[in-house]
Amino acid sequence: MQINLIDKSFKTEKAAQYDLSVQINGEGLSYCIFDPEKKQHVALRKYGFSHQEVRGDLVKGIAGILADDDLMGLPFQSVRFMVYSQQSTLVPAYYFDRKHLQDYLSFNHALEPTDELFCNDIKPLGAWNVFAIPSGIVSLLNNQFEHIIFAQQATPFLWPAVKSSGYSGGYRIEAGLNHDFLDVAVFSDHKLLLYNTFQYKDENDLLYFMLYICKRMDIDVREVPLIISGELCTKLVLFDTLKKYIPELSYADAPDTCSLAPGLFAVSFYKFQNLLSLHICVSSEENTEERA
Repeated sequence: MQINLIDKSFKTEKAAQYDLSVQINGEGLSYCIFDPEKKQHVALRKYGFSHQEVRGDLVKGIAGILADDDLMGLPFQSVRFMVYSQQSTLVPAYYFDRKHLQDYLSFNHALEPTDELFCNDIKPLGAWNVFAIPSGIVSLLNNQFEHIIFAQQATPFLWPAVKSSGYSGGYRIEAGLNHDFLDVAVFSDHKLLLYNTFQYKDENDLLYFMLYICKRMDIDVREVPLIISGELCTKLVLFDTLKKYIPELSYADAPDTCSLAPGLFAVSFYKFQNLLSLHICVSSEENTEERA
C-alpha cells in the first residue's frame, strides 16, 4: 500500500452512509470514501500493481486488492468505479442516442468482442462520454459490489473544468498528466473547443503536444493559462519544462464539493482530481450500459 490516509471521523459502522469511489490505471488501484453528511472525503488509499500483474492478468491483481483490503467489503451507500483509458468518445447531447454506443465508439476505436460499453452524461458540457471496459473487470466488480456505477476519466476531468469560475475570457488549457497518457482540453469562454488524449514518455513529448496544440489553434503560449492535474503533475521535470515555455502554469484548484477531512490534508487535490471529483460527476441516472 503506497498511501493509507483515514480520518478519525471515519466509522466502519457508518459505511452504509458513505460513497466509495475507485479508480484503476496502469500503475495501480486507488480509492476514496466520501461522507455526504460532513461533505468531506474521510479516507484515501492507493495500491501499486507489480509488473507481473500488469503483464499478466490484471483482473487477478484487482481481485487480490479487493480481497485483502479491510474496507472494500463494507456495505457502502454507493460505489463508483473509474477506468483510465484512451478508448472513449464524446457525443453532443443533441445527437446522442444510447442505442448507438457501439457505433459512436467504433468510429474512433477498435473494440474487442468482449468489451462492455458504458456512457456518462457530462451535464455542464452538454455531451455524453462513451467508453469501453473489458468484460473481465466489469464481471469482477459486479460480483464484488451490489450496485456499481462505471465511469471513465474524461468525465471527472471535464466536468469541473467546464464549470471553472476562475477564468472568464480567452483561451484556457487543462491538462491531466496520467502515467501512460495525458488528457488535454482547450476552453474559450467556458466552451470546450478541443478534447483529446496523447501518449507521452517524457517531458519532451509533453512539451511537444502542448506547443503543437497552441500552434494549431493560434494560441499565445506566453499568455494562455495552463492548469494541470493528475498523479504526475508534481513531477519536477515535467512542471519545470512546461513552465519554461508556458509561464501561466498552475495546479488545478479543488472545488467546494471536494473538501478533505483533516486526516487527508496531506493529499494534494490536483494529483487525485478525477478520483476526488467522481462522486459529484456520475450518478446512477447518468450511467448506461450496453453489452457489446
